[in-house]
Amino acid sequence: MTGITKQSLVTNKIWFSDEAHFWLSGYVNKQNYRYWGTTNPYISISKPLHPQRVTVWAALCSTGIHYHFIEGNVNGAVYDDLLRTKFFPKIKSQRKVEKYWFMQDGATPHRTHQVFETLFGTFGVRVLGLNYQKFARGGLEWPPNSPDLNPLDFFLWGFLKDQGYRCNPKTIAELKTAITTIMNAIKPDMLKRVCDNFVKRIDYCQQSDGSHFENIYM
Repeated sequence: MTGITKQSLVTNKIWFSDEAHFWLSGYVNKQNYRYWGTTNPYISISKPLHPQRVTVWAALCSTGIHYHFIEGNVNGAVYDDLLRTKFFPKIKSQRKVEKYWFMQDGATPHRTHQVFETLFGTFGVRVLGLNYQKFARGGLEWPPNSPDLNPLDFFLWGFLKDQGYRCNPKTIAELKTAITTIMNAIKPDMLKRVCDNFVKRIDYCQQSDGSHFENIYM
């Protein structure tokens, strides 16, 4: 994240954003995990052929959090509409745009020309995102494959899934209710601690010269 100093990270607010799937079955993608054994456990687990899920898009900063449920798949048009008609009007009414930065990951729907036009119309060059710098001749690239730096990845999604599945929701409506209840209960002091942790992670990333730093206690 060349060009952003630690001081600017403290004084300039950043809206971090991302989306995640929540499966009604409680399924969590752990494709990077492998379990080895010397014997066949002969265990089978039945799962629905077409499991139900809800997609949640969220943006958080040290002073607030916003979220929206997305029906169906996320494409460029859906994402652009979410920004223009839902998220941006809210943060404008709260006066949380000026001097704020907006961060998004490098997913393909986030990088269409229309999405970039929408971002530029609200945040100008104050955007952290893949390919945006080339489009706007400003802004900064967000480092790819860096879930250990995004507060939604290292905090929010795990927190929601840990809390949300405890009530064992049986329907999509119940799952949405659980997510809504948890989101609304997140306090400003928790968001501040999370964003402070982001700054610490930037320090660790610099100290490790951009390599992994999972061995460092956060």
